[in-house]
Amino acid sequence: MPGPPRRPVHLKILEGNRGHQSQKILNKGPDWHDSFGPCPKYLKGDARRLWKKLTPQLAAKNLAAQVYRPALEGLCRNYARALQAEAVLDEKGLTMAFQKSEDGTTYEQQRPEVSIAQKSWQAVKAFAAEFGLTPAAVSKIQMPTKKERSLADRAKERANAFRSG
Repeated sequence: MPGPPRRPVHLKILEGNRGHQSQKILNKGPDWHDSFGPCPKYLKGDARRLWKKLTPQLAAKNLAAQVYRPALEGLCRNYARALQAEAVLDEKGLTMAFQKSEDGTTYEQQRPEVSIAQKSWQAVKAFAAEFGLTPAAVSKIQMPTKKERSLADRAKERANAFRSG
């Protein structure tokens, strides 16, 4: 992406409307919650374990919003699918014998689990990047942790204290 990186919305608010842009442009994002809620019942095994591992970490980064729940479900499902395909590949190998019915000759063919694993890992990587869970994505996302107040909140508190005092 060319140009300087985007500034967080709370910094734009603190700087004021220097460019005289419409205030409707500033998207404050979705409503944040303390958690994503309970794990969906259809997530089983590895998908459920990943859900329970990631939800507290994402909530600590202020990424717990109901609009992100489907993306987290996709991450967990693709992760479990990739592990399942990898287990089959570990047991049976990357190829299988395939016999043509016409002449009886056999040849080696790639197992379907190979492409299933590849596509699932690609989806896991894409979903993980959306949440800032890959090494490259970690440096791009700058969110205040849940324990510290945002810069905008601190500025509003100071402004209110200045006005009242």
